[in-house]
Amino acid sequence: MNIEERNQALMKTRYKYLIFCGLLQIPIGVSMIWGIFQPYVMELMNWDVDTASAAYPIAVIMFVVGGIISGKLQERFAPRVVVLIAGVMMGAGCVLAAFTPQSMPMFFYITFSVVCGLGWGISYNQAIALSQKWFYDKRGFAGGIVVAVLGIAAMILTPVANALFTRCGFTESFIFWGALFLAVNVVSALVIKNPPEGFAVNKADDSDAVLNAKQYKPAEILKTPLFYILFLCMFCACISFYIINPVWVLIGQGKGVDMTLLVTGMMIASIANSAGRLVASSLSDKIGRKYTVLILYIIICAACLGMWKLPGASIIPMFSLVCFCYGGFLATFPAITTDYYGVKYAGTNYALIMVGMGVASVASLVVATVFTNANLPLDMRCIPAAVIAVLGVVFSLMLRSVKGKKEKKK
Repeated sequence: MNIEERNQALMKTRYKYLIFCGLLQIPIGVSMIWGIFQPYVMELMNWDVDTASAAYPIAVIMFVVGGIISGKLQERFAPRVVVLIAGVMMGAGCVLAAFTPQSMPMFFYITFSVVCGLGWGISYNQAIALSQKWFYDKRGFAGGIVVAVLGIAAMILTPVANALFTRCGFTESFIFWGALFLAVNVVSALVIKNPPEGFAVNKADDSDAVLNAKQYKPAEILKTPLFYILFLCMFCACISFYIINPVWVLIGQGKGVDMTLLVTGMMIASIANSAGRLVASSLSDKIGRKYTVLILYIIICAACLGMWKLPGASIIPMFSLVCFCYGGFLATFPAITTDYYGVKYAGTNYALIMVGMGVASVASLVVATVFTNANLPLDMRCIPAAVIAVLGVVFSLMLRSVKGKKEKKK
């Protein structure tokens, strides 16, 4: 079999790698439902809202760091090795977190937020980069499918998490998550691998331009003005979700919404998260990435204001829109990265842009501290979330002008 025949055969069988890249999103989907975890963690560990809330943004910061580490690991090791490393970290982090003393929240931050968070980032980045390599001609589609599984996993695991905490308690719950995370990554590692050299055939749509364009190394993208615009866009894309996700259940309870309904609401929001990833990735292939993210910023701004002003159970559709947009952003940015910087160093390049996500996580902690010190209601945290989304509109328009300059130079 010559190279062309081999590549044609691989084009028909490559979907199995996409399936397992999606499977790797199941552990990461658990990170999306911290809003369900938090009330139970507060009750069972006797922690206040800010002590419990801090676990999530710290995990997000480590998720970003893990993504950068993943990009470096991918340059040295096969995907299965990277995935196994991530699985061990996620499993060990959760199991160790299960034995956190009530008086030592710092131990929980180190085990769950830091160790497990790093594992999430390593696994996520590997899955995204691998899907872009196998589906260089359908980058938006592949990215959307992979990250959509994350939202589906969050939906399925929401009632599981609720049942575990109510019936089994803190320790058993986190041991279960650790075992699940390790098992998923071990199974996936048995299958996934990089495409062989010379796989890029059947160039369709804009894939020929992307594959033949300059393949930017990580150090090179830091010298381009476009990188910093993308960084700011990522910051604005994520911070609204990070401000609201840890406390939205508590906001709902403050509005008189029953916990059972809020659990259902989390499932609905998880579906919206997946839908956003599929819709945005598909839309970005049709109308362009910039216009897609522009629309998402406008929607998320309106949804945050709705969470603040609208009463009662209206918090569920509003939070679902926030999740829809967050999912849409995360499905679109990997394709934006490869559009501008090529696919060869996609893992590390996207991880650098994801630093904007980590900065957003730190900023959400600052917002929480300011509002707590000022003794302001939890629902007022939606105001800065909406304002920063407006800034996202501005930065996305700047992104458009920067690309124009880049093309003009060429």
